[in-house]
Amino acid sequence: MLNELYKEYLTEKVQDFHVTLKIQGGNLPKTTKISKKMDEETQEKTREENEAIRQQRKDMVDPIATQIAKFKMNYISAPIRQRMNSAMQKKQMPPVEVKYRGTEKYWVIQPEPNTVQVYYAVHFGNTTDISLARVMLLEWQDSMKKINAPPIVKFSDKEAPEDLVKAFPNVKKEQYSNSFISFKLTEHLHLKDKDLEQSLHFFVNFRSFMNYHLHAIKQALHSRMRKRVDTFERVLMNARRDKEGPKNWRETHGGIQEADRDLKEEKKVEEVYVHKK
Repeated sequence: MLNELYKEYLTEKVQDFHVTLKIQGGNLPKTTKISKKMDEETQEKTREENEAIRQQRKDMVDPIATQIAKFKMNYISAPIRQRMNSAMQKKQMPPVEVKYRGTEKYWVIQPEPNTVQVYYAVHFGNTTDISLARVMLLEWQDSMKKINAPPIVKFSDKEAPEDLVKAFPNVKKEQYSNSFISFKLTEHLHLKDKDLEQSLHFFVNFRSFMNYHLHAIKQALHSRMRKRVDTFERVLMNARRDKEGPKNWRETHGGIQEADRDLKEEKKVEEVYVHKK
């Protein structure tokens, strides 16, 4: 992969690094400085030439910057790329195992000369993440029914896939919280030059994609739970009885009776009845 994509940038390795890339910036075209001694016509002509040089330099720099920015993807996906190219030529290569995360691996197998199958071990330490990831992995397997010409997706929830165990017997002894998921691509449907980069990008960012959606699911659940709690609190507030205010009393000829609740006075009101002659 390095020789194919980064041959012109490879240089001697720097200490403590595995790969060193070098870009020669001095080979890029340079603009001409506009001097005050130039007449207006010459200055205008120089500006137009400088603008053309800047555009030419941009056209030269953008592909280099894009290629360097994709280095991590190309480096991690090199075994997959190699077998994809092999399947496009209907050639078969031996299976490969890559430990690309602290507790996880991926495997690339060619069951047939024109197919590529990528297996992922999925492992989470949090019980909530394990449950949500299982739902997500099952949904991916069922999503094939809704997509035209999808890659074959298989989720092995309990035991390691037979093809994987056949190629790597030690996999049967390894334990992962969410077992394995595989994606199978065929040469006549998925392995085209125009789709190659998109497929590699997906395979490299598969776990990051899972983590992103797990966090999104949890955030959505928390948001709905908070909204539900707020609804319950409003129901309880509306169901709560109002506190009784101070009672008003009124003295009448028939004795002392409780005043009707429409009276607005909060203190005791005494009414004096005077007998008129």
